[in-house]
Amino acid sequence: MNIVGSAQKVSIHINERDRYKNQTLYTAILQHLKEEGAAGATVIRGVAGFGAHSRIHTANIVSLTDELPLVIEWVDKPGRVERILPHIKTMVSEGLITLQPIDVVRYSHRALKTFSANTPVKEMMNYEVTSIMNDASLGQVVALLVDKGHRVLPVVDKQWRVLGIISEGDLLRGGLPFVDLGEGTNQWLDTRTAANLMTAPAITISNSATVAQAIELMVTHNIKRIPVLDEDQTLTGLLSRADILRLFSMTDINRAIPPSSGKAQSKVNDVMLTDVPIVSADAPLTEIVDLLLGIRSRRVVVVDTSRRVVGIITDGDLIARVDIPHRKRLFEILFVQQSNVSFNSQLRAKDVMTQPVITAHPQDSLASALDLLMKHKIKRLPVVDETGKLVGLVGRGGILRALHSN
Repeated sequence: MNIVGSAQKVSIHINERDRYKNQTLYTAILQHLKEEGAAGATVIRGVAGFGAHSRIHTANIVSLTDELPLVIEWVDKPGRVERILPHIKTMVSEGLITLQPIDVVRYSHRALKTFSANTPVKEMMNYEVTSIMNDASLGQVVALLVDKGHRVLPVVDKQWRVLGIISEGDLLRGGLPFVDLGEGTNQWLDTRTAANLMTAPAITISNSATVAQAIELMVTHNIKRIPVLDEDQTLTGLLSRADILRLFSMTDINRAIPPSSGKAQSKVNDVMLTDVPIVSADAPLTEIVDLLLGIRSRRVVVVDTSRRVVGIITDGDLIARVDIPHRKRLFEILFVQQSNVSFNSQLRAKDVMTQPVITAHPQDSLASALDLLMKHKIKRLPVVDETGKLVGLVGRGGILRALHSN
């Protein structure tokens, strides 16, 4: 990427504590810039400052605060700034954004690192892992999984040895809702601890193991995330299926999945599922719920009379889009699996489906399908033929298994 010459510099002044959805605002902004192909950005932490409230924030030895000023500096081509900046403005609810023309006299970088099956896990894993002590209360577990949006929590002892792992699924198996049912704050009176809720023993991997070994574990045990241990067998990171696929999408996945020859899987039609649950746009919610209960992917595709894709519905779509009086009963049916709970709603598939739908084609490369999955932050893509008719479904798991088999 060459931006030498006329460019623009965007300076975003925010607070270290500012948040966007379930993460810090500066992290969310950097992630969005990266996903949109920005040339680069840097976060600068201030030692002191004040803003519209005329309140001075400072860091010193006596009191270290998390309210210090941050400046995100982003330099890029004017056209790219014009395209990306409007969304950045919606993310910053309180702060200052400035834009100025600049001349870039030099812009260079080292060659991008490539990844292969022999790449060590420590070069792919996420070092910022949130864990929880084995004696933590149920309320603390829920606060991290629900309020902070973590998908899994490694459970550790005082020596940081991994004893088990807790996911949303573990909460569900314990009959504990993890979504906002619109009925006010839940009062947790349960005395169980993280040790009572966790899945044990946890599947773990060494930070010196290869990514091929990590993929083998994920495929064999059908898991999406693995705690990573250092040489002392203590927790040092977390590796997810998304981490592996994201980094392969940044390099050349076609080197890992070569062109079709023999049994090599390199096209979408090599790995897609063909038995896809479908409903019509007028299907009632009861029919949709029955379908979702019978499939592991918890997704149904909405098609018209010619089997052309018009929408997609997940269990999350239903929970988010039904009215509050029905939300608790729907949750109990879908997640706690209390089949005796009655449910009645006038909503139809067309009222709750997500549209438009991102799709792939049977002859697309797995590299292009992976790019779509990671760019749009989705887990599965309906596969359609040249007329738009549904022929299958491809997801992250299928692509990971293709990496494993090749």
